[in-house]
Amino acid sequence: MKITVFLISIFLVVTNNLAQEIKVDPTQTSGVFINNSYWMHGSHAKSFMKAVQSETNFSVGSRYFHHLRSVQIPGLSEKVHLKIQEGIYGQRTSGSCSETYFNSFTSEHYKRSRVARMQVGEEFGLLIHIKMGKNKSLLSFEEQKAFVKFVESKI
Repeated sequence: MKITVFLISIFLVVTNNLAQEIKVDPTQTSGVFINNSYWMHGSHAKSFMKAVQSETNFSVGSRYFHHLRSVQIPGLSEKVHLKIQEGIYGQRTSGSCSETYFNSFTSEHYKRSRVARMQVGEEFGLLIHIKMGKNKSLLSFEEQKAFVKFVESKI
């Protein structure tokens, strides 16, 4: 009995947390928040990447993984660290179901082969992980809106 109650309570906590993680603002034009990460694609992603590369605190972790440290964003209380991944953003629709995915580039060879195999609904994209402080991600809707304003000011 105790095990059953324990398992049900864990299930309820996990499903409640998963339901709260996806926050989509339909007024956004440059991207979308999914699981405390910001997904961008198309011309917005390319122009944001060009603007960010000129920043003084921009560093390349590898060829397609980048860091932007100690970024002060208006509307946020503390500086943030951005981890940026380049890749292919895509959407598939099957009947009434829709799937969004992101394939990160890992090498020049993979990038060339993946770009050559692009299908309808796929384009260049960025996956931006936002971190405030040690472990805090952007959680509130106001913080997300401030980040979107920052991104759109760079485009």
